[in-house]
Amino acid sequence: MRTSHISFFLTSLLLHFLMPAFLSATTTCFRGGPYLQELSHDGVTVVFENTVPTFAWVELRKKGQATVTKYYHEVEGQHQAYDYIQAPSVALPVQNFVIRINGLNEKTTYEYRVCAQKIDQMKPYSAKLSTEYASDWYTFTTLDTKATEHHLLVMSDMHNRSDVLEKFLTALDYTTASHIVYAGDMMDNMQVGTVSSTAAPREEPYASFINSSVKLFATRQDFSMLRG
Repeated sequence: MRTSHISFFLTSLLLHFLMPAFLSATTTCFRGGPYLQELSHDGVTVVFENTVPTFAWVELRKKGQATVTKYYHEVEGQHQAYDYIQAPSVALPVQNFVIRINGLNEKTTYEYRVCAQKIDQMKPYSAKLSTEYASDWYTFTTLDTKATEHHLLVMSDMHNRSDVLEKFLTALDYTTASHIVYAGDMMDNMQVGTVSSTAAPREEPYASFINSSVKLFATRQDFSMLRG
């Protein structure tokens, strides 16, 4: 989904910026998510989108512990500042962050939140940052490689009907599923499409199925997406 990497921060640059107090989630810049992907026994991927130019990261801690570790979207040793799916010149620019966290303990519960700091001005070797945002804390548990029982929930052919998706997930008791798979045709057309200067696309993954997944389970459990 990402079309270009607009800019990167060198790790050392972060030391030069003062970190203002976090704003609550009610004043957030986060457009969608966070949601989990590729949850395993020792890692997970956190995905989210913003509509404000930001530098973003994920904070993680073991449940019940105070020590927090920060994780960034890194490319060749550099922290990614922002990455546009839609061009920044449109009315509603979209930024996508995909942050992988490895080296976790098996069958362990963690707490995480996504954070971002607004970029007021970007130059080749410096940046001016301002407002800082943070989501609520969420939890997930890494997989157990010794588990002897798995419950698989497979759904397809929702065709943009997020309300129907929620009803099916509830009827099938998604809370008991070890793995949730979307097996195709969750949308009629996965392409975001051309965006006018005044409106966002009518059909896109968040409105079609991701937002409903986040609402019900995807902040704490991943889903697998297949095309077909």
